[in-house]
Amino acid sequence: MILTLVGQQTLAVIPQFFNLRLHLPTVASETFAIGRAWTWDYMTAEGQWYSSETYQVINNENDIVSFQMSTRYADRQQIQTHHRLVVDLKKCKESYRNPADRIPWSIKLLSWQEGQWVDSGTTSTLAFEEKFNCNPHAGRSIIQDDALFRNTGFGEIFQLRIRTRPHSSWFFLAGEQAGVQAQKDFISENVVAFTSRLRLPGEADQRSAITVVSSKKF
Repeated sequence: MILTLVGQQTLAVIPQFFNLRLHLPTVASETFAIGRAWTWDYMTAEGQWYSSETYQVINNENDIVSFQMSTRYADRQQIQTHHRLVVDLKKCKESYRNPADRIPWSIKLLSWQEGQWVDSGTTSTLAFEEKFNCNPHAGRSIIQDDALFRNTGFGEIFQLRIRTRPHSSWFFLAGEQAGVQAQKDFISENVVAFTSRLRLPGEADQRSAITVVSSKKF
């Protein structure tokens, strides 16, 4: 067992040397009921609220899921709706069918420009995969190291250490949010600059609970 200090909380980080048959929770079509939404609050390293990002399901037909993305920044009163993602959930699952050979795939992106949605073509899957897990494999392979696990104050979480993504998301291991991003650290110059965390049901809007900071681009 390795103990690591995160903020003021010491968490157990347990490398798991499981074989590749152990399956981690992944999202499914049922996860994405039309109208369902998730909001992640972004905090500075000092614990100040910077922004909130919401993904809302606006369509789900034959596992083709459409999300509307909106963001609220600390120095703005209004929520800004800015992108839509169209995701083929079957392709996401298929990309991890063989744990030793990930199949590349892409998602469709639309941007809100001058009062209408504009097709921006296909883009990296990161905007989806950093929020929702499609990879069931916990063991070490050519593309990843062993998964890590933590017990936290908001539940058990796990991290898939994909070698091309050194700073990966932590996902919920069980419960209603299993396979959904619990938190993610954003690293700048080898230190945590920002952390995102899923706002759980019943939690207050972070604007009213936390001192805000001026937003700026990084």
